[in-house]
Amino acid sequence: LLDKGDKLQAIELYRKAGKSTQAATLLASLAQEAGRSKVNPLGAKRLHVLAAMEMEELRTRVLDTQLKTMGLKEEETTQRDMDEEYELGTMNLKPQRTQVTVAQATAATLESLVQHDAATGENRSLDNAWHGAEAFHFFMLAQRQLYANQLRDALATALQLRAYDDVLDPREVYSLIALASYLNSAWGQCSKAFIELESLKPTSCSKADRERFAKLALAIFTANRPQDPPEVATLVEEINKGRASGYPICMISGKPINEKQAGRVYKCRRCSRKMLEDCIRSLNHCPLCHMMLV
Repeated sequence: LLDKGDKLQAIELYRKAGKSTQAATLLASLAQEAGRSKVNPLGAKRLHVLAAMEMEELRTRVLDTQLKTMGLKEEETTQRDMDEEYELGTMNLKPQRTQVTVAQATAATLESLVQHDAATGENRSLDNAWHGAEAFHFFMLAQRQLYANQLRDALATALQLRAYDDVLDPREVYSLIALASYLNSAWGQCSKAFIELESLKPTSCSKADRERFAKLALAIFTANRPQDPPEVATLVEEINKGRASGYPICMISGKPINEKQAGRVYKCRRCSRKMLEDCIRSLNHCPLCHMMLV
């Protein structure tokens, strides 16, 4: 099937055979091809999501196998049994059982991670399979926000794309940042984006295009000093702080979620990505993986 170029049929056969790594590898390659074509970013995102779901299936299967191998029974880990022991007054009489269970679960988790790393092999794109899905998600979100005239939100989302220039075309990333910055009069961020565009490699941008970028930048910054207004400077500081501190990004708004907002966050059951409850409103599905919200 692969020799014939029928990757979708091969993926289906791998899935039926329980070979999630091979299926995810093919899905990731299809997603990369779709991304390079620049024709259907939504299709590229969906393929990345499918690849990530296959890797999640692999992690779950490996962990379950390790737990069964170590003789860990599912009922020993449930909160219900702990509650029953507490009601019977026997919980304090069984501290060793709980401690052993935790130790077994920890050992099984570590073993599953080792096996997962061995399964992915040299295909490092599978290490963080959701990364590609996030890249195209935020790329499309920023453009939707621009078309909806949500200019400040579009700038916040576009600035997040700097962390995804390993998946997206850097030219498209910094062009989008430059446009969003221009529309927000964020001349400091706009200047930084043009610097990146002018320094693109010849394989990503021709010399003629780089000269046009330089000419356009000269026209813009002759009339405007490359400085951000205070509100944009505050936004950029929040984004940089969130990235440095590892704050999650709201999948709906594209903004980082800080400590003050931590109590008002919904976490998707499938992709584990987070979103602010204030932003969910009428959404029924996760905007990244499309899992139903409950």
